[in-house]
Amino acid sequence: MKKFWVLLGLGIFFAGAVWGQTWTWTSGGPTPTDWNDNANWGGNPPPGNGALIIIPAGIVSPAFDYPILDSGVTSLASVTLGGSLDLNGGTLSVTNLTITGGVTITNSVIGGALTVTNDLDLSGGTLAGTGTVSFGGGTVTTLSGTEVAITGTPVITTGMNLNAMGKTVTINSNGNVTLAAGTITATDVNLVAFGSGTLTSNFTFSSVTVGSGSTLNMASANALNTGNLIVNGILVLAADSVVTNSVTGTGALDLNDHNLSAGGGWSVATLTGIAGTVTFTGAGTGPYTITPSSGNLNSIEISGGNYSLTADLTVTNLTISNTAELDIFGYNITPAGGFINNGKLRLAGTQTLIKTPSSAAGLVIVNGVSGGVGGITGFFQLEL
Repeated sequence: MKKFWVLLGLGIFFAGAVWGQTWTWTSGGPTPTDWNDNANWGGNPPPGNGALIIIPAGIVSPAFDYPILDSGVTSLASVTLGGSLDLNGGTLSVTNLTITGGVTITNSVIGGALTVTNDLDLSGGTLAGTGTVSFGGGTVTTLSGTEVAITGTPVITTGMNLNAMGKTVTINSNGNVTLAAGTITATDVNLVAFGSGTLTSNFTFSSVTVGSGSTLNMASANALNTGNLIVNGILVLAADSVVTNSVTGTGALDLNDHNLSAGGGWSVATLTGIAGTVTFTGAGTGPYTITPSSGNLNSIEISGGNYSLTADLTVTNLTISNTAELDIFGYNITPAGGFINNGKLRLAGTQTLIKTPSSAAGLVIVNGVSGGVGGITGFFQLEL
């Protein structure tokens, strides 16, 4: 009877060792990449469902190599990955995955897949290949590190798909960010850039924030596409770009002589590289405000929506399209070149407009405040 209880106790112990026990990859077996070789786990059986595994980096071993999962489905409680892992047709399901250092997870054939059912913390590693990484931890998944790339070198290479299961993904970068082929499925994808780096991407973000003291350069010929843009550091564009909502921040935006479309308001502190045109589309509900930047714009076109100034504006060319309205709001406006008003120009009656609109289609509205409208000598359509 005693032997029965001892054996039963041992059976319970070994069965329980799978759940929550930590396995460390050692390699060194006859096939040093074989996930199922006991010798590669320090002589222990390969980790089973619910295990916690560590694949370290830089182990000194005569035949050290990183594991390849060729087939089957392995479900683990957590993986701390300092080395590399190749899902060569196998499927790995992990509750929590932490990737550090110069890590590579590859799906070297289509069909290999990695599912992270809870939290994914990618802090400087690499996701590469043609498979799918799915994750759904909490409401926010954070990818952070000195080199962060989604579907591109160095973190996620061409063809990799990320499925955030309807969650929000925030990419915190302290260096270069590369997004190339592949897809990201998420509610929102937000990029927060710190330090100095280059963004290689034609991906559309929900928001892009350039931190104070940081510089983010768009890679050659890469457009910036984002919902909101917050520039508290320095952002340098490399192609015509689109911001569907507002452009704000205390830093400097270098248009690099390219065009920029903004769907919302404008209040970025400093502007350079101004040979292009900034088009305000009024894409949302509005109304929106324009706070002129330090550094006068070459051309402004208000193509839609209702906009108002918060300070005096000096611009080379100003165009108000037929569906748009600009309320000068009592401030002075100086278009040094062309001035076309095909929409509505609303004046308080106290400001100076240095040039008469040169279009017969627009309407000038004066709100009836005494003092006149300086600089205008004639109107095509006038409402008092």
